[in-house]
Amino acid sequence: MISDGWLEVPIGLNAERWVTREHLRTVLVVAHSVTALQRLLDVTPLFETDQRVQTVFTQGPGAFSNGVDRLISDIGAVAVPWSQAVRSTFDLALASGYTSLHELHAPIIVLPHGAGYNKFVPFKNGTAPATPIIYGLNPQQLIRDGRVVPSVIALSHSDELQILEKHCPDALPHAVVVGDPCADRILASRTRKSHYRASLGLSEHEKLLVLSSTWGPSSLFGSAPEVFDRAMVESLTSGYTVAALLHPGIWSGHGLRQVRSWFSRYRADGMRLVEPDEEWRAVLMGADWVIGDHGSTSLYSAAAGVPVVHIDVPSALVVPGSAMELLHSTTPALRSDSSVHAQLVRAAQAFDRSATDKVLQRITSAPEMSGPLIRRIVYEKLSLAEPPEPAVLPLLPAANRSA
Repeated sequence: MISDGWLEVPIGLNAERWVTREHLRTVLVVAHSVTALQRLLDVTPLFETDQRVQTVFTQGPGAFSNGVDRLISDIGAVAVPWSQAVRSTFDLALASGYTSLHELHAPIIVLPHGAGYNKFVPFKNGTAPATPIIYGLNPQQLIRDGRVVPSVIALSHSDELQILEKHCPDALPHAVVVGDPCADRILASRTRKSHYRASLGLSEHEKLLVLSSTWGPSSLFGSAPEVFDRAMVESLTSGYTVAALLHPGIWSGHGLRQVRSWFSRYRADGMRLVEPDEEWRAVLMGADWVIGDHGSTSLYSAAAGVPVVHIDVPSALVVPGSAMELLHSTTPALRSDSSVHAQLVRAAQAFDRSATDKVLQRITSAPEMSGPLIRRIVYEKLSLAEPPEPAVLPLLPAANRSA
């Protein structure tokens, strides 16, 4: 947890006594979870290199806040205690979650922390409520005391405007379609597959299967843990490598030590366990196949051009007409009565790039445009002229060899 001791610099009542650069615009990055922070780190390069801007980070309250403080420390950012953040003013705040945003004193831009808005908010038992609530596009998260909390609600796709109008019409004037920076970084990096494979230590002919699980009872790890056993048993005879890519919510909810312990026997047999603060997209970029669920990583796998096999998930959790529904309708479901490896081979043989391109078109309606679109909004809110250089998102870094 971030220390409760208040900062005196670069923010605070007497900060001007200690700072070196004066009259800066201050941006607060609100990290409710590791996933949210990773998404926000996609866009901070658009403004944090500007010497007119000071960027600081805070750990927002939330069920999956465990691990956020460690990642903020690892990136070397200034960490503001939440208690100080809600008693300070900022020129702008960026978030990818919703809890307690109404307590902040700043115009707020909210970005999605997944591939669009594909899922309904689940009940405790993992099912959808009688009246479905789309996560991120509902009044329970966007409105407080009759006021729309975010100044800007960033959407990945223009179709989401209609969803927002239906579920939370008061928020529609605040919505702006900006595309998907995560998808854009994947698209820009697709030609570097050999680079990512080399960073994973994979040989030219070695095959990599990624088992991707979101969090919750309906996830791959929650509902079909036997898939990990089946994949690992077959890997020993079929010669492929397995990597487990777990949603940071699993790590946050159960703890680093516990997850590592649960996967210790797989790791002993050669499985790569991707830690929550590692560059998970580089692992996807080096993959030959992905077995996934209804998590956004399945969609980003398709964007990366990787054949996807999915497990069955409750249809009541997936928004009709969404990219996730399209992905599940155009990719094979994993069967229990057939070899995992045989199904992967068939999936690769039947892989249709045009079908995955259609999935990508449902993820974002502004492909490769999120950088300039988001930067324009940020600088409008900061009342600053944009820098002269193009707003280009960085390519994905290489994978960490410990993955």
